[in-house]
Amino acid sequence: MGATLFKPGGRVRSPALYDSATIIRTSEYDILEESEGESSTFFLFGMIPITNPISIDYALSQAVQKVPGGKSLINIKVWHETHVMFPLGTVSVLKIKGSVIGNKEEAKKERLRLESEKKESSADPTPSKDEKRNPNSSSGGISVGGTKKD
Repeated sequence: MGATLFKPGGRVRSPALYDSATIIRTSEYDILEESEGESSTFFLFGMIPITNPISIDYALSQAVQKVPGGKSLINIKVWHETHVMFPLGTVSVLKIKGSVIGNKEEAKKERLRLESEKKESSADPTPSKDEKRNPNSSSGGISVGGTKKD
């Protein structure tokens, strides 16, 4: 394997293919784009779990949420990787990759809505927390031990 602290080694196991993440009762959907998701957990010394356990649900929802207007996932590839970080421990990673499906028109509307929200939030002249606390301050910085002298 040749693993070190800065160059993790590992292996891939349990590859599998699935038709869909949910029951799809219609064939009237559009394939929006390919997406990936993952869930991982760290084992200290390869035995003691430190982080949350691996969740296939989290990996699937992560992949679908990356695509605006995505409803489900089809043609799913699933595999499990184990990365060894000697001497600290191991990281187990569950990865999924598939085609996100949905309605192209709804996906386009969702993308436009997200873009407009992003523009509005960047153009929002709301003062920051520091400006709200001290509106008379003419410059930034840290004031230590008392009042500011002009």
